[in-house]
Amino acid sequence: MKRSMKLIALFLVFCFINTISPLPVFAASASEAIKRLTPQQKQQIKDLTPAEKNEIKGLLGLETQSSQSPNQATQTIKEEATLTGPIDPEELKAAEEGELIEEELSQIEEGYQEKISDRTKRPLRQFGYDIFSKTVGRQFTLIPSVPVGPDYRIHPGDDLLVTIWGNVNDTFALRVDERGAVTLPKVGVVALAGLILAEARDVLYERLATIFVADFNIDLTVKEVGSIKVYLLGDFKKPGAYTILANTSLYDAIFIGGGPTRKGTLRNIKLVRNGKVIRTVDLYDFILTGNKNDDVLLQSGDVIRVPQIGDVVAISGNVRNPAIYELMSTRTELSDFISLAGGVTPTTYLQRIQIERKEANIEETALDINYADYLKTKYAKPLYLKNEDFIAVFSIEPVVRNVVYLSGNVNRPGRYELDPKMSLMDLFVKADGLAPGTYMERAQIVRIVPPKIQPEIIAVNLTRMKMGVAKDNPELKEFDNIRVYSKEEIEGIPMVHVSGDVVDGDNSYLLTEDMNVSDLIFLAGGVKDSAYLKKAELVRFEPPNKTYFYEVDLDKVLKEGDRSQDYLLQANDYLFVRQTPDYGVDKTVTMVGNVIFPGAYAIYQGERLSSVIGRAGGYTSNAFLSGAIFVRESIKEEQEIDAQRLKSQLEERKQRDLAQLPIGMPSEEAAYHIKQINATYDFEYKKMDVQIPGRLLIDFNKIKPGNREDILLQDGDRIIVPNYVNNVTVMGEVYSPGTIFYDPKYSVGDYVDICGGGTSFANSGQIMLLRASGRVEKSVWFTKAQAGDTIIVPAKPLKIARYEQPFSWNEFWITTANAATTFAQTTTALITVYLLYKSVNQ
Repeated sequence: MKRSMKLIALFLVFCFINTISPLPVFAASASEAIKRLTPQQKQQIKDLTPAEKNEIKGLLGLETQSSQSPNQATQTIKEEATLTGPIDPEELKAAEEGELIEEELSQIEEGYQEKISDRTKRPLRQFGYDIFSKTVGRQFTLIPSVPVGPDYRIHPGDDLLVTIWGNVNDTFALRVDERGAVTLPKVGVVALAGLILAEARDVLYERLATIFVADFNIDLTVKEVGSIKVYLLGDFKKPGAYTILANTSLYDAIFIGGGPTRKGTLRNIKLVRNGKVIRTVDLYDFILTGNKNDDVLLQSGDVIRVPQIGDVVAISGNVRNPAIYELMSTRTELSDFISLAGGVTPTTYLQRIQIERKEANIEETALDINYADYLKTKYAKPLYLKNEDFIAVFSIEPVVRNVVYLSGNVNRPGRYELDPKMSLMDLFVKADGLAPGTYMERAQIVRIVPPKIQPEIIAVNLTRMKMGVAKDNPELKEFDNIRVYSKEEIEGIPMVHVSGDVVDGDNSYLLTEDMNVSDLIFLAGGVKDSAYLKKAELVRFEPPNKTYFYEVDLDKVLKEGDRSQDYLLQANDYLFVRQTPDYGVDKTVTMVGNVIFPGAYAIYQGERLSSVIGRAGGYTSNAFLSGAIFVRESIKEEQEIDAQRLKSQLEERKQRDLAQLPIGMPSEEAAYHIKQINATYDFEYKKMDVQIPGRLLIDFNKIKPGNREDILLQDGDRIIVPNYVNNVTVMGEVYSPGTIFYDPKYSVGDYVDICGGGTSFANSGQIMLLRASGRVEKSVWFTKAQAGDTIIVPAKPLKIARYEQPFSWNEFWITTANAATTFAQTTTALITVYLLYKSVNQ
């Protein structure tokens, strides 16, 4: 069993390698995968016998090689021949997402980057190599059923179809075996390998003519092509031995190998057959024009070799395809090279092209060339490029010459050609004149004055220009910038403003000639119904610091047409239209509970509580007036802030009391004190929760029109009249807090006794009685409680005594004995010292 598991594990290693690298390129790519295995794993793979490999396949339920028929084996080879190489999962994912993985810069490319002046631009790359990176998924797949032409050369493994028609009709499917021959019925073995399709057809016709006397015709086609083995050597991205389809061409094989690396050449790829170079490929022609005239079909045993790259020259700047190009020969002329890069652009500055060149491995020099002149003399004196030259092609200046610029309040602003002797008036004629509202007192010309290139401002008066004054109609110069102003720019746009109770709300409007208050109100959509027309206010600001106020009776202006009140407006006037006091329904109070008509009620200015209760129909028979609640929003906000502050203070006091517990106190006693502290403060929190935020204490039983309880209402007030309550609540330090049915004969003490009486913590002398009306009374034991009241029994004040250890006689005698021993030792030491001192003195 262990032996079988070991074999399965080794076979899984083979499966992993085969997943990364399909079988046709196993020799080229499996070696890379095997390099990642440990030495022990490699040795175990080598030690496997064919029988063990078949045993592994049998255990995994796979067919062994010996179990396949020859046709199945051939079919497997053909299917494998369509695969081309190891698939990088990252590259495959990038291809599925439509992304291209950018290759790192090669050594050649890095050497040119420091020469690029604008580092923000895309770096110079070697020309042509990205065509292999842009292949879908970086893979190249051949289709086995691609039709072949009459010049196709037959290979072993090809499936042929022979069709005979005429006086004889028949069809034969033939397989070219490993000897290169087919077995034709009634004819025998016929060697066809190496013949092109047309030649093989003639051979088969001659052999068939020996057995068929009648006239007939024959057609030979390739149903499926076989496979051949070729070798990709040199600077390929994926070098190695490849089993590929027999109809694969030289260019296809280059793509199958991933193309040359950036160290390899694109212009000198060699096809070697039988030890001789039969074809040399320059891929530049294919990349630039799509020309494949030098492409040929491969044969088994062909070798495709990519030598190292030759001399290179880089070109950047204003050419159509800046890149690093490989030279075909050592006598590449400058203009031919620029044509290879797509030629110059229309913005190229032809008067200067610079070549940076390394001279004799000693120094680097720069050569400036007037390219326009060079094109005229290149045949007489050509300039040949050298290895690692860097050509910089510059652009023309992005400045448009011989122009002037016109902006501002003219009919056609823009850039204009500067005619000889053109004056300012001539420019205005070109621009179809000045626009309405032009400020005629001043226009200006901004002129660049050499040699310091500092701007100079020339002011002109347009009125005098029209009158023919020469000083105000100067001759224009190149790059002059003429600015014409409008009156609004200089003087500002006159505006008037209105705010308050007008239909369009607060707004500003352009001041027009002879504009009155009534005109401004009309522009604002008129006044609202809520506007107070008797007294509007017009505010006027006059320089330097004067403000005037005018009362306006809009009733007279709008209804009677009184012109004396309809003031003529000036720039920056403000008209304020007030609202009628107490206008409209914008203040409400809410009645909830036991009133005849509960709901929201609009209130008028000065309305009181008794009035709204009357409008609500009065109370129902179930109303509990002693517990009625009046909530005011303004009070609620303040009380909530106070409650939060009080809770924070209580929490700080609680933590301070806990911190004062003596260290060393027995755990049971400490737990007792902690429980007492928590109970005390929890009771304080409960008292705060009983309170209703925003409640204003009012005795609803005493409300009469005009008395103290009949308060003025405010917007948002809320009156809650609950159902009648027939109970009393007891809470705090009693044994069984709860709610008891109200009995008019019971006092506070009676209700406390019903709840089990006070606990050992109860402070019976400080009992509080919270009335249903919200008032709090410090009650005595015999005070009568009313329906809806709450009795609060507080805890005793917290007293924490410093903890002291109890007296222990055992510890006393131990301490005394230790003290006596110490005293005896000290006395003995003193006597010894005295005797020594006395003996020495004698």
